[in-house]
Amino acid sequence: MYRFPLLALSIAAPLVLAGCATQSPYAVKSEFASVYTSNYDAVPIWRTARVFPNGLQRPALSRGKTHFVEFRARHALSYGHAAVAFGKLNANGDIPRKDNGDLQAGEIEISGLAPASDSVTVYGFGHIVPVFGSTGPSDGDQEAAYLLSRYRINLTEAEFDRLVVIMAKHKRRALIWHGPLISCVTYLRRIAEDMGLKTPLMRHLPAKFVTNLKRVNKPKRVF
Repeated sequence: MYRFPLLALSIAAPLVLAGCATQSPYAVKSEFASVYTSNYDAVPIWRTARVFPNGLQRPALSRGKTHFVEFRARHALSYGHAAVAFGKLNANGDIPRKDNGDLQAGEIEISGLAPASDSVTVYGFGHIVPVFGSTGPSDGDQEAAYLLSRYRINLTEAEFDRLVVIMAKHKRRALIWHGPLISCVTYLRRIAEDMGLKTPLMRHLPAKFVTNLKRVNKPKRVF
């Protein structure tokens, strides 16, 4: 008996939030997008087919780990947003950052599925019917102040080549966005599964998904 009110609320809430906002929660700043262009070309699949035979479940930095991938969830005007950052580690074996903790432009790419338009109307209707999607960065993805949860895995160069192939595939296929069914969390889940990672069984909002993704892939303690 409560299904209809809950369904109505789930549809109405994003529309109300959108109506109160001055821009979409996923609005893309053109000057930011121009900085975070794709730095990596997908390498031939035959070079990378066996890179992830057992998945990626050891995030600790070790010899030969020169690159990284980080699943990130952040605050937004509604229920948050999640994206993937990937690139080359700096000389200290860390992700390049500014002094305030924000991700540094350069050899870093950010990708997350969001509505292709920054219109709040499109964002609202995207919770009812599918709308065109975009896999580029959105305003706030790089900022430490908005970060809610993250899960970093360090990669060898060969593993990174394979990741680039995976990212290219999903960016090519992610043509639409639909809040309840084809969201930023769906996008990250498919990427994680292609990497060989375990993924949470339940559907979650962005921050909870990234937190649980890290939890289910945490290496077992060795005594």
